[in-house]
Amino acid sequence: MGADPLPHVLRATKLLVHLAAQAERKLSFGTLTTIAEYQDRKALKLASQEASRHGFHGSTCFHPSGVPIMNAAFSPSEKEIA
Repeated sequence: MGADPLPHVLRATKLLVHLAAQAERKLSFGTLTTIAEYQDRKALKLASQEASRHGFHGSTCFHPSGVPIMNAAFSPSEKEIA
């Protein structure tokens, strides 16, 4: 893109990739923010919850401490399982 990898710059592109994946019935992984702040647990929680609300199926973790945050955001609720 030739753009700076800033969250507000990447957001539209990430959504377009997500929408293209959904149109092809493919799984879509990621968040709509940068991964540079992976140690900020509050930001990671908000980003993963936002991605889940947009229909992303999951995201990768760059540190083991992010696993429970991602699991909480992307795992189905008990109501969804039922």
